[in-house]
Amino acid sequence: MVLPFAAMNMPVQYSAGVLREHLHTRNLAGLFDVSHMGPARAAAESGKVLDAALALERLVPQDIVAVAPGRQRYAQFTDDHGGILDDLMVANFGDHLFLVSTPLQTEDEAHLRKHLPDVCDIESLARSWR
Repeated sequence: MVLPFAAMNMPVQYSAGVLREHLHTRNLAGLFDVSHMGPARAAAESGKVLDAALALERLVPQDIVAVAPGRQRYAQFTDDHGGILDDLMVANFGDHLFLVSTPLQTEDEAHLRKHLPDVCDIESLARSWR
């Protein structure tokens, strides 16, 4: 099944079924197209990636501090009641965090700017992404 999403046709279910797709990905490999997503750079005003990671942990239930340089973690933005607002990927680039979310340039970017202005500088990279 294919649905319209972000001005593209996105497959959401394959004819072989969700379980078969899941098992294939777990046992062999999977590919995820992120071209519809939006990237951003999150840097702490102090220049320390640890401070940016601690700040981001206010908004996600994952341990972002433990993400080593050159590694990434799948995370979810949560609301005040623990409900999931959106998912994102967080990579540690050593001197800043690189975030990729759907669509970061709108709701998620506003969420970051609203909750982290005292610690993080959020720079949308959406224009250079495509």
